This record gives sequence, structure tokens and C-alpha cells, in this order.
Amino acid sequence: MDLGKGTSNVAQGSEQASDQYSLLTGSFETIDKSSKATVACVQGPAFGGGVGLALACDIRMMAECASIRLTEVRLGLVPATIFSILILDLCTEDLDLALESRLKTLRNAAPGASGLIKDLVRSSTRESAELSRARVKDTFHYMMTGSKESAYSLSEFQRGVKDVDWDAFEVSRGSRSKL
Repeated sequence: MDLGKGTSNVAQGSEQASDQYSLLTGSFETIDKSSKATVACVQGPAFGGGVGLALACDIRMMAECASIRLTEVRLGLVPATIFSILILDLCTEDLDLALESRLKTLRNAAPGASGLIKDLVRSSTRESAELSRARVKDTFHYMMTGSKESAYSLSEFQRGVKDVDWDAFEVSRGSRSKL
């Protein structure tokens, strides 16, 4: 959201505000609703929309030298579009090492199951308890009966494979790599 002179749509009317809100929340929701795990690494100063983009990701990591600033508040604005995601997962001295470790963990995670977990977490925080339980039941049923991924991982486990090669599974299905 450009706040520069003559370019800002702040205080320009409700239509412009609605358009801006839709643009910002749409961007954050696209990241949030991705079936793939998303990772943000903040290595320097992040402010304004950059904070929202980073915090919309599933995993948020920050170098010790980085900073997050909600500069809107200084201007009398509320960072409302990112209010629900203002939590940081990890602050580390060695961001590259921490990222490689987290990516290794993600490589060993089944892509479909990861997407379903994201759906369940999202539903548990935004839906009624009854609807959330129904979604958990439906997900469990799918995982147990209709998921090729579950069948593949079970066969690999039974063969003694501890770290399933999910990239190979995706390729065998004609899909691109999950990361």
C-alpha cells in the first residue's frame, strides 16, 4: 500500500478502501490457502505490507539482525489486514542453517497430508466446533480410504523406509516437486 504523496488511497473514500482491503487480504489469503507449505525468511527490516507477506506464511523465520516494524501505527493507521497473523515462529542467529533444517523436515512431510493439516488448522480457528469436528472426521475418512498418499506412505513404512521420498511420489504421479 503506497503511502506516498499523491499515490495513496488512504482517506480517499470507501470504494478505494474496499479495493485496497480486497487486494491486501487476497494476497495474504492466497499464501495462507496454498496447499504447499510456505516459508518466509526475514533477513533485514520488514515493515508495512512486507510484514503481512512474511507472516502470512506457514513458517516464519527471522535472523537476529532483522526487524519487524508496524509503521502504520506511527501514521495513525491500524495494520488490520495482518492482525490475526502477528506471530513469529523462530528468531535465529544462523538463518541459513535454520532454514535448511526446516526445509529438510518439510521434504520428509507428505505434501497432501501437509495441505490437509493446513486446512484443519485453518478450520479449527475460523469455524464452529461442530463444523471443525465434521471437517476432522471427513479428513480422517479421506486419509484412511481415498488417499493414494496414505497408501504409498504405509507401504513405504512397512518396507522399513523412515523418510519417504515425497518428491519421487509426486513425480510418479506426474506432478511437479512439492517444494
